[in-house]
Amino acid sequence: MSEQPLWAKSTSRHFPVAPPTVESHCKDVYRVALALWDAVEIDLASALQLDVDELRRELRPLYLTAALLHDIGKANSSFQRLVRGDREKRQPVRHEILSGRRTVVGSHEGNQRQIRAATWEDRALSYYGKITCPVLLVPAAAAPQAGEEPPERLENADEFAYAKGIMAVQVARAIHQCTVLWMPDTAHDIQLQRPQHLAQIISDFIKEE
Repeated sequence: MSEQPLWAKSTSRHFPVAPPTVESHCKDVYRVALALWDAVEIDLASALQLDVDELRRELRPLYLTAALLHDIGKANSSFQRLVRGDREKRQPVRHEILSGRRTVVGSHEGNQRQIRAATWEDRALSYYGKITCPVLLVPAAAAPQAGEEPPERLENADEFAYAKGIMAVQVARAIHQCTVLWMPDTAHDIQLQRPQHLAQIISDFIKEE
């Protein structure tokens, strides 16, 4: 496995030959995150009623670190077997949890254990109802039709996108002030495939709110 590139994605219609590596993907997302920050920084500071310098000092480093390390957990043998077609193998630990573990590695060991346990055991859906600020939800999926059920298995990109749409509906229902903008002609990486469109959407949302 060490001699093979660490893939961040499986082959698909977006990556028919060679998917991006974990390193290149994380760097791409970092660059797009930086561009998005520059596009909405002033509006975001105004919406949060913060000084721009304070926003840059307190939030920007955390935001960019999260962007850079968001998929570092994919650099493991289980995920690499999965993206190379071994669909019978499930990840013993989801790559999102491993990525979060790497992101907080600098904290105290006791805090790390608490963070890992909370990430593993917690159910995020129960917290969405506590959000009081307006939320913009941009699923990379088509809006599901009423009464449709999620697929029994998740084995290809279309099934993942379909399940994502159903989950987005559940999240939107739980949040008191949630605006949903469906983007069915994209994959997971909206910020890479349509960065200008996404930046404009975020900027318009912040101005309206």
